Amino acid sequence: MKSNYIVYHAFGNKIYYQEAVYSIISYLQTNTIPVYFVVYTDDFDYFTPFEIPNLLLRKVTDQQIHEYKGKEQFIFRVKIKLLQDFFAEFEGNCLYLDTDTHFFSEVGPLFNDIAAGTFFMEWPEFDLFSSSSRIAQVFQDYFSKNGQYLDQEHRFPIQAPFQMINAGALGMRSSEAHRLADVLEITDLLYPKIQSHITEQFAFCYVFQYSGNPVKNSTYCVHHYWTFKEVRPIMTRFFEVHAALKAHDLIPYIDAINPSRLAAPKFAYKRLSFWQKLFQKMKFGGRKWVIEVDLKYKP
Repeated sequence: MKSNYIVYHAFGNKIYYQEAVYSIISYLQTNTIPVYFVVYTDDFDYFTPFEIPNLLLRKVTDQQIHEYKGKEQFIFRVKIKLLQDFFAEFEGNCLYLDTDTHFFSEVGPLFNDIAAGTFFMEWPEFDLFSSSSRIAQVFQDYFSKNGQYLDQEHRFPIQAPFQMINAGALGMRSSEAHRLADVLEITDLLYPKIQSHITEQFAFCYVFQYSGNPVKNSTYCVHHYWTFKEVRPIMTRFFEVHAALKAHDLIPYIDAINPSRLAAPKFAYKRLSFWQKLFQKMKFGGRKWVIEVDLKYKP
């Protein structure tokens, strides 16, 4: 049986290290299936004191990041290069996650599907050809000028409908790693022309959806809280308060910073009517919502 791996890239800022550790601890809290945690980072010293089981640290340097960004210095190109590095070293089933993620359910079915050839991404966001968003319009304009192919050699045809799926989670087995070359090529082909920050996301969506393999969503077991950056200072304070604890010792406390729970007031506010929002801001002294935090909270 091939091993299962969860892969992170935590580089350049302490908050990314903290997010990665929290994500790992949330896995230990909710899952019993043994996995290896592979973290590409510039700071081994931050991770080692937590004594995380099956933790494999891989060094990345400023120079590597500069090279992995490529000629256009596109930051999200790094993700593709790190996955290529991963599959050059490891064989098995890989779930790559952005650091701002946490587990809330068993991942056994997900890894079983990956082993069978299924690709995973996070969640469909919009159809590229029918969306009226400015992000989609950039691609629509490009295709209207260049026809149904991504390139002049007609190697990458595309047609509607085409789902854009969030790439905060990427699941694939090592026998599919050769497809990353196409992801990289499409990214390098399009980014200089459209300068879209979701070019790498489009490339993964294209390669996975046109592979002939199933593509599933990871949202039944992993939450990507990229719309809730407000949790970051709370998370920093949490790790300061519990600085003496190891990973397993932190498990009873991590629900104190569960982004799904803490974000509830924010998203409840967004659902209010105009007058309800106005009343709530008056109630909270001009604030739209209040996040209740108890750093020693246990459910």
